[in-house]
Amino acid sequence: MRNLDQIKANMKSALTQISGVKKRLENKFVDMAIDKAKVTIAKQGLNEEDLTQEQKEIIVNDEMRNLKEKFQGRGLSMALLLLGITTFDD
Repeated sequence: MRNLDQIKANMKSALTQISGVKKRLENKFVDMAIDKAKVTIAKQGLNEEDLTQEQKEIIVNDEMRNLKEKFQGRGLSMALLLLGITTFDD
């Protein structure tokens, strides 16, 4: 029975680590999306102050979706992203 308790503890620890990685990855996506949103806004000849909070959130959410689509199914790219290395140019 002790072995099962150890396995349970190990699994909980692994899940906690996975949760931390997911959180870091989500934060990285948000940072990248915000940076891309700033570029998008500038390309349109606007300032951030010209947009409402809702408009900014829509642009950031669009950029988040685009980033996730680019990285979907690319395990190595995701690992590099966590290390701060991007593998694409836009």
